[in-house]
Amino acid sequence: MSAGPSDRPKYWTTLEQGEAIRAQLGLIRDGSRVLEVGTAAGHVTQLLNQKGAAVTGIEMDESLGALAAPLCERMIIGDVEALDLDAHVPDTFDVILCGDVLEHLRNPGAVLCKLRRRLVPDGYLVVSLPNVAHASVRLDLLAGEFKYVREGLLDATHLRFFTLASIVELFNKCGFEIKDLYRARQGPFDTEIHVSPLRVSAFAFRNIMKDSEATSYQFVFRAVPSERANTLIDFADPTFDSARQLRQLSIRCMKEARAALRRPERDHIEARAWSRLAFVCCPSAKAIKCWLASLSPTRVWGTD
Repeated sequence: MSAGPSDRPKYWTTLEQGEAIRAQLGLIRDGSRVLEVGTAAGHVTQLLNQKGAAVTGIEMDESLGALAAPLCERMIIGDVEALDLDAHVPDTFDVILCGDVLEHLRNPGAVLCKLRRRLVPDGYLVVSLPNVAHASVRLDLLAGEFKYVREGLLDATHLRFFTLASIVELFNKCGFEIKDLYRARQGPFDTEIHVSPLRVSAFAFRNIMKDSEATSYQFVFRAVPSERANTLIDFADPTFDSARQLRQLSIRCMKEARAALRRPERDHIEARAWSRLAFVCCPSAKAIKCWLASLSPTRVWGTD
């Protein structure tokens, strides 16, 4: 299944210097037999080769499949949803990689059930899925926006949207236990979705950012065939500290407010919006001072 009609890397290769890719590769043992679903042009396939993996690829786009084929022991051109995997892929694999694939499918559950039959007894899936409950999406929705984009959380080719809860529900239903969950995190103003501070409700912002999953951009994990059902409690993040997150966001908002005041055109309205967000996240005298400076048409913000 291709993520797009070009030979560019999948969108998440540009986020955090390939953080999600590194997380996926870290879950795959060197020398594994891997079925890679959705090779695109083979950017991840090449990295699998470097780990000594023997890769069989599935790719819907024939031109992309041709680019990835030299990196694979075998390339299968076709839609993973339509393919009879038992007939077309008689082999079994140590790992089946679904890197940002399931959200592009009409019936991901049916595909998971097909893939399960292609695993060796101790085999597993490695999965990456974007989080539609990321703060940038939630804040945009509160502002009345839900715009599809070329790539990212609201990729125009996405047919399914997942939160951690719906991921757990799907994999439980298909007989998989999720293990080694990793969160690739991005801040609310750091994604491809432009969130304007002018349209953000400060108190809604504060409440959203108290959620441990508000900055989870992607979930990467292993899925092992098992009768054990996961619960959300299994995936509580012990490192998450809402107070610390709010302090960090306040610092970020203050930087944006200062930058707005220092621009030649002195954007007072934007500075006021950023300083308001900074204050509601973590009340401080500096946030008040910045807000007051934004009210003055002449005052220049200092460096303190």
